Amino acid sequence: MARVPPWVVALTALGGWLVACGPLAPASLRDLDVHAGAHGLSGGASLGVTDLDSSRALAIAAGTFHSLALERDGVVLAWGSNRAGQVGDGTRIDRPVPVQVRDLRDATGAAGGYGRSLASDASGSVWSWGLDVLDVLPGAGPGGSLVPERVTGPAGVVEVAAGDLHALALDGRGRVWAWGSNGHGELGDGSTIARLTPRIVAGLPPIVHVAAGGDYSLALAADGRVWAWGFNYVSQLGDGSNQDRYVPVPVEGLADVVAIAAGETHALALDRGGTVWSWGDNHEGTVLGTSHPVPIPGLFDVTAIAAGGGHSLALVSNGRVWAWGYNWHGALGDGTTDVRFEPAPVQGLGHVVAIAAGFDHSLALDADGVLWAWGANDVGQLGDGTREARLTPVRVALPP
Repeated sequence: MARVPPWVVALTALGGWLVACGPLAPASLRDLDVHAGAHGLSGGASLGVTDLDSSRALAIAAGTFHSLALERDGVVLAWGSNRAGQVGDGTRIDRPVPVQVRDLRDATGAAGGYGRSLASDASGSVWSWGLDVLDVLPGAGPGGSLVPERVTGPAGVVEVAAGDLHALALDGRGRVWAWGSNGHGELGDGSTIARLTPRIVAGLPPIVHVAAGGDYSLALAADGRVWAWGFNYVSQLGDGSNQDRYVPVPVEGLADVVAIAAGETHALALDRGGTVWSWGDNHEGTVLGTSHPVPIPGLFDVTAIAAGGGHSLALVSNGRVWAWGYNWHGALGDGTTDVRFEPAPVQGLGHVVAIAAGFDHSLALDADGVLWAWGANDVGQLGDGTREARLTPVRVALPP
């Protein structure tokens, strides 16, 4: 059975992505052996927290065009696109190197979406900055909160996930809260009415992990089943249809799942045996299935997963990272821009402990506490101080 190494103390999302399994997580979540990252692309990200033998443990999350890192002391760093204020430094200036998010302390989780960021803190509160649904309505101004603002409603939150323009929060009682845009039912409340304040998603069993995709949502139940709702035009809900679902429905054919990842229009699941399953959009080899989950061949002993705009990542137990799918700007990290229809190893990485996928960029954290990035970099989302795309991993220029 694949198991998470002992240095992992929490995994939480983005759009969400990794399952929380530290002391703040509910007991049902801590009982799982394996958790993984995901990302809800054009909204979403992933985040994994590690306890390393270094002065600076980090968690990582990838938004659509920006990135986030959580430091051991609860400080959040952000970089990349900042036109909606999603970096949280009080400006709209894109940041090619990490800067500290203002007015946020004791953070325990973070997630990045499309022009938006979320965080949970040690008190169980949720914070949001960047775009919200009102900011994209016709006639709206530049919009976006430039610094974190507390979200009213959810309490005791252990995980957050960010989609395109909707958000999810998981509380310690296993309940899912949802708010934001709802044009395809991504809030799971039976309607298509946008909600500015969070509401509990009805009809779900106790949940241990959430992930947010482009305009759809995923939830992993304590019994290892996966539930989905929202946009379904390319079968990203995995229910065998292409009909939008306004309330949660079970994903077909999955059991003993321990991690989920929501990309822009495709999804991944990791089962207890270390097998990765995929469904949804198969443009450019993103996944190998369509309307229902199928296993990805050639991957074994996987411990974490992440889904981006058109690419996927998998971390295996030996600390290597594998990638497949869309690769126009090097998001696969194999030194080329060739599309990969099967997993291929990311070059130059070893001893990796956490991964995250943005729309067209990727992140990895290694056991030495070094943060790596590759892929698109037009707004500085790689954090290396440049705006040059990178076909292989480069170090993120973390502040001293």
